[in-house]
Amino acid sequence: MFKLPNFYLLCVVQLSEWKYRLILPVPLFLVDELLAIVPMLTWIARLTPSSAVLEKVDADKICRMVFVVWRKIRVAGSFTMVEVNDNDGTKVKIQLL
Repeated sequence: MFKLPNFYLLCVVQLSEWKYRLILPVPLFLVDELLAIVPMLTWIARLTPSSAVLEKVDADKICRMVFVVWRKIRVAGSFTMVEVNDNDGTKVKIQLL
């Protein structure tokens, strides 16, 4: 069956002392753009004193794996990623739509 790709990350926060919910829709193209910047940031980080940490990890391989997982999540269709209900009445729900 054909599934539509996800276009929004919807974060809904309801604190027990709040009258209304806080709804934050994040367009996923912004996340795509941020992920596209990561290889450049790791290249810049190699020029700083933090390069000792990057030598212990294969940052390029990790970036590629994150991109592959992100693409698969985008085409998986709508689903709830996280739903947390605390004892004091606080609720957080993160969905891909």
